[in-house]
Amino acid sequence: IDSHSNYVSIRPSANAPTSTNVKDFLTSIFDTFHRRPLILHSDNGSQFVSHELQDALERWNIAHIVTPINASFANGKIERWHRYLNEYLRAHNTSTA
Repeated sequence: IDSHSNYVSIRPSANAPTSTNVKDFLTSIFDTFHRRPLILHSDNGSQFVSHELQDALERWNIAHIVTPINASFANGKIERWHRYLNEYLRAHNTSTA
């Protein structure tokens, strides 16, 4: 979620994302919008704290802020988005079943 515009970019995945998936996703966003964020704010997931992603963020000059473990309140915007998306998917699956 872009913290200024609240624009959301998603990429559905059947499996938990890897650091390579995150790098590829970020690259696609950079290519689409022709710019990079100054800061990436994420949780403590292994795909976000991996050396591979940290090296890429450093090369791209993107600061990385990681929320503390068990502090979902610190990621309020994305947690709310996840709740909305799950409600939508549940309603859609119920209506098409």
